[in-house]
Amino acid sequence: MGYFAWSFTDSFEWNSGYTLRFGMNYVDFKNNLHRYPKKSAIWFKKFLNENKLSETRKRSLSDVEQEDEVDGAPIKAEQAVEVVQKLKKAKT
Repeated sequence: MGYFAWSFTDSFEWNSGYTLRFGMNYVDFKNNLHRYPKKSAIWFKKFLNENKLSETRKRSLSDVEQEDEVDGAPIKAEQAVEVVQKLKKAKT
């Protein structure tokens, strides 16, 4: 059993336009897109705060770097930053 959030904010649905609201935050499309948290957003915030990992259980970045692999090559945080920067440059 789990929880699935369809969307963090109300958005456009192809068949229904902006009439159906699945987001955890209500978007006021007539008032400069102002957002208001729904009960689901408040519940989700509480859920995240109550289910945090203790400091002793958090993995360090170096642990993650050792485990993450793509095609057998370890990924370093610096490499990920470089890839993101290259993608941003390619967009412009």
